[in-house]
Amino acid sequence: MSSYNEDFCFSNVKREKAKLLPDGWYWEKYADGSGCLNAPDGKEYMLYDLNTNEYRVTRDKSYDLFPLSHYYGDGVDPKNFNPFEYMEKEIRRTLIKTNIMDKRLEILENLKKYQEVSKSVPEDFNYDDFGFYLGIKNTKNDIPVEDLGRLMKICYRNNTNYLNPMYLAEELTRAVYIKEFLSLDDLEKIRSDDICEILQEDKLYLLREYSSNSNEYESQK
Repeated sequence: MSSYNEDFCFSNVKREKAKLLPDGWYWEKYADGSGCLNAPDGKEYMLYDLNTNEYRVTRDKSYDLFPLSHYYGDGVDPKNFNPFEYMEKEIRRTLIKTNIMDKRLEILENLKKYQEVSKSVPEDFNYDDFGFYLGIKNTKNDIPVEDLGRLMKICYRNNTNYLNPMYLAEELTRAVYIKEFLSLDDLEKIRSDDICEILQEDKLYLLREYSSNSNEYESQK
């Protein structure tokens, strides 16, 4: 077995945090080589059996074999195949992406309420832009047009499959204009990976550490 789950203890049931998915996803591994992936909402996915080389996405689906034949065909040693990494990538590719698309459709349904969007953002904006715009306007409706344009660019630069576009915009707007943790100038300088990690962990207050005036803030209690 690869180093991905080398600490698996076959004498006990083990819970292990998923490595490629957001917080809240974890593996439940059993001593007989079977187990499943648990979602933050408690649902079970990727029920697997390492002894039979099978998995199924949900309990109502049929079992599929892990694609070891693909690795044989590519000349890759099957011992290097990582079933947990494979299943997490499948969840990330299908389920999480699908949920984001559903949210985008919900945003589009509210478009009529925000007809002024065409006056404030470029004509070639995409679905994510709607989410950014709604998140910004819902958090601070009277934001200056020039600030709106800058925030839209910041949101686009930090867009990721792990964060809903509207949530991303709401949190960044709140950090600058409501909580005043940092300035828009400061926000533009933060690495995307740092922003993603902070918002995934719901620790918005950590953005104050990136403020040019961070010494003025008290530490989080």
